[in-house]
Amino acid sequence: MEETPQHRPSAIEWEDHYRNQPMGWRGVSDIDLPPCEGQRILELGCGNGKTLEQLVASGAEVHAIDFSPSAVEICMKRFGDDDDIMVADVRDLPFPDSFFDGILAVHVLNHLIGHDRDMAAKEIRRCISPGGWLFQRGFDRCDMRYGQGREVEPHSFLRGNGIMYHYQDPEEMMALFSDASLVRSLQGKEEKRYHGRRMYRSWNDMLLVFND
Repeated sequence: MEETPQHRPSAIEWEDHYRNQPMGWRGVSDIDLPPCEGQRILELGCGNGKTLEQLVASGAEVHAIDFSPSAVEICMKRFGDDDDIMVADVRDLPFPDSFFDGILAVHVLNHLIGHDRDMAAKEIRRCISPGGWLFQRGFDRCDMRYGQGREVEPHSFLRGNGIMYHYQDPEEMMALFSDASLVRSLQGKEEKRYHGRRMYRSWNDMLLVFND
C-alpha cells in the first residue's frame, strides 16, 4: 500500500517514542472488560504492555500486536519471548477469520486517518467470532488537547511529534461497526492542572458485541 505523509501511520514516530520512553505509560490500565478467562483475546497496539498486563492476569489466551518493533520487544521482555506478541499492522491482521472471542483497541483507532480506520474496522470484524466483543477506547472531543496541531481531516490533528490524533464520538464509532450491538458507552475524565488551570483528559469507552 502506498502511503502519503498525510495518511501513513506514524510507525517511525512511535518507534522513536518507545526507544526513548519505553515506559511512558505506567501501571495496569483500568479497563472494565467482560470475563476473559479461557477466551482467546487480541490486543491491538499493545505498546509497552500497560493493558496487556491486565489481560495476562485475566486467564485469557492472549495475543498482542504493535507495529513498533521496540514496543513488541518491551512486551516480550515483560511477559516472555512468545510468538503470541508480534509486530503487525492493524490494517492487515495476520490471523484467520473468526479467530478471537474478544478484541481490545485502546487508543489505537484514534491514531489512524479515516480510510485507515475503515481498513482496521474491516479487519477487526473479519477476525472476531460471531457473538464476540470489541472494547474500544479513544479520546473524545472534550479532551483538553482537542484542536492542537494541524487539522488533516475533520477532528483529526497532526501534532508536532508527527503522530496523528483523531477525536471520536460514539455515533462515529458505531458507524464503523454497524453490524455490532452497543452494550455500553461511557465517558471517562482525568483532571490535570497546568499553571493553576484545571483541564481534563477526556475519552470514550465502548463495548460492542457482534451479532451471531
